[in-house]
This record gives sequence, C-alpha cells and structure tokens, in this order.
Amino acid sequence: MSSIPIKWQIVDILQSNFEILFGKDAETVLNEFIREFDKLVLDQAEKSSDGSITIINFITAFKPALNLVIPLGQDFDRIVRQVSPVLNAALSKDSHKEIQAELSSQVQTRSHDSPTGQIIPRYDAPENMTLMSVGIDIGSSTSHLVFSKLVLKRERNFQNPSYRFMLVDREIVYESDIIFTPLLDQYTIDIEAVVQFCEEEYRKAGLTREDIDTGAVVVTGETAKKQNAAEIVERVASESGKFVSASAGPNYESVLGAMGSGIIDLSAETGKIIMNIDIGGGTSNIAVCSKGRVLSTSCINVGGRLLGIDSEFKIWRIDQPTRFIMQHLGMSYELDDIISESDVKLIAET
Repeated sequence: MSSIPIKWQIVDILQSNFEILFGKDAETVLNEFIREFDKLVLDQAEKSSDGSITIINFITAFKPALNLVIPLGQDFDRIVRQVSPVLNAALSKDSHKEIQAELSSQVQTRSHDSPTGQIIPRYDAPENMTLMSVGIDIGSSTSHLVFSKLVLKRERNFQNPSYRFMLVDREIVYESDIIFTPLLDQYTIDIEAVVQFCEEEYRKAGLTREDIDTGAVVVTGETAKKQNAAEIVERVASESGKFVSASAGPNYESVLGAMGSGIIDLSAETGKIIMNIDIGGGTSNIAVCSKGRVLSTSCINVGGRLLGIDSEFKIWRIDQPTRFIMQHLGMSYELDDIISESDVKLIAET
C-alpha cells in the first residue's frame, strides 16, 4: 500500500475541520500542519535501518503535528476519532507483512553469537483465531452446558496499539439437556452425578476435553452456598478441558446477568438508566446500568424453585429461605413429607 494516498486522506479530513475552526485561515493552518507532519515522518524514517517511510511513521507523527496547530481538547479528540479509521485500516493491512519481513531479515543475518532463545513478535499470530468454548452452569434449580465456537480478531488501533484479540463472533455448536441440579442432601451437591451428566453431553456433542480451548464453570445462586461448591468447580474444570473456572458470588452473578441481557451496551447507546432482574431457581439478581457501566448490584433470596415438590405434592427439596418462611407461618414440613396445595400457595405468596 502506498503511503501517499493515506497522507492525503488525512489532509482531506483536516481541511474540512479546519475550515470550520479557522475560517479564512484554514489553508495557512493546514499548510503548517503538513510541513510539521512531513518533517516528523522523515525524522522517524531516517532513524530506521533502510530510511523508508512506513505507516508506523505516519501514526507516530500525526498527533504531535496536530497538537502544534490545535490544543488538546474536544476539537483535537474529534479530529483524532475521524482520522483513526484511516490509520487503523492501513495498519491492519500493512503491519503483519512488514514485521514478518523484518523478522525474516533478522533470522537471515543472525550470527552464531546471537541469542538462541525463542523470539515471539507481536505480529506473528494470525489476524483471526477460532476457539472452542464450553460454559457449564450449575444453578440453584437446574444445570446445563453450552458449546460455542468463538471467533477472535486481532485488534489494530493506533490509539491503543495493544494488538489484543477481540471477540467478533460466536456460534452455538451444541446446547445440552437441562437437568435439576443433583443434590445428595440440602447441603451437598452430587458431584459424581454432575460429572456423569457433563460426560454424557460431551459425547452427544461429539467433543472431547482435548477439543476445548477455553470456557468456564459457574456455580450460582443457592448452589454456591453448598459445602462442596468449590470442590465441584475444581472437579468439573479439571475434567472438561483447558479453561478458567469461577464460582460466582451474588454480585458477580448480577454482573453476568447484566452482560448477558445486553443492558450494559443498551444503556450506553440510549443514555438511559436500565435495571436487569434475573430470577433464578434460588435467588434473584439485580443490576442497574447507566452509560455503559454497572452502577450497583444486589441479590435477594427469592427464586422460582426454593421448594421442590412432585406431582403428588411430595417434597424433594427445601432451601433455607423456604424454611425461614415455613417457620414464620408455623409450618414444620421436612423432605419426603406431603404438603397441601393450600400451604404451597401460602408459601409462594408470603
């Protein structure tokens, strides 16, 4: 890619802005910018090994040259935002090829006395990366898992040149059956049953732990309070592939709900204050967002399945909040007891 068209794309953007900012003096100011910009670009090029001009020279020269004619502030920031796409596009197309050529030259000229350690350049990875991810949710009431194919693209941004990978696409490959979270008793998760469920769903999806590149185990709600919650996170994580595991506390779960619902981005786009209420099996998580940020979170012990009964009203699950309500209402039901329909309605309404 030729550097000349890039320069004049920048000049065109500046000219339209300068005509608004400087009026009849716009051309004089623009010429002053061009002189300083060219000088800085040439100074940078002279410091390189072959003296050639590259897009990196343009990037490093642009802001200092602009700052000589426009002070830092809103006008400066607005022009930088307008020029950014031009420089980012050029950087994305040129940088990989240029750096690879430079690395090849280094390899060819390396002497026997040069270090033999591995060199890992910033640009030697591909522009796009595809990862297989698994998300395992062990909730208060139900558990399930989802396999997704994630597409990441290397970020090219002259304002923030971290060259990190950004998530640009997600495709759901397989969604598991949803099961009631298996418990040995009211305090203990049935780890073997959860592991067996995960193994069966891996088989249905046609995947093995070696196929998994990343993902998370999240234990949420009332299940996170069980005495072996940390143990099940470690066990499931160790048998499911290479990924980060997390046991979500109430605040973290509220943030996850806000992210999943999309209200963080929506609050930034609309400028409105938005609340998300995630009603789970054992808890309800609340998050309030404004201007793309989570302002506050909370969690209450109210959910959709704090009392588990079968079709004959036989109790198979009682969580602690339900026991508190029962005590308040003067009830003394235990597991395997038959509860009346009227008492179930009374507990739900209290």
